Amino acid sequence: MKLAANLSLLYPGLSLPEQRHEPDLTDPAVQAALCSLKSAGYQGWLGCEYRPEADTSAGLTWRASYHALLED
Repeated sequence: MKLAANLSLLYPGLSLPEQRHEPDLTDPAVQAALCSLKSAGYQGWLGCEYRPEADTSAGLTWRASYHALLED
């Protein structure tokens, strides 16, 4: 599938696959996927359906790294 040509069909999701915890933004595959979406011009929502490993506040700390990754 050509990513840029099919952006309107996408609803990408993000979580740690094993236990469905917070996304691991240090994982090169996750970084590559997010960079591919950004490079293709995707500006839609990103689904983040996961169970926090600890409490909810701690489970949201990954967002700062996500925003920094997209700003690069």
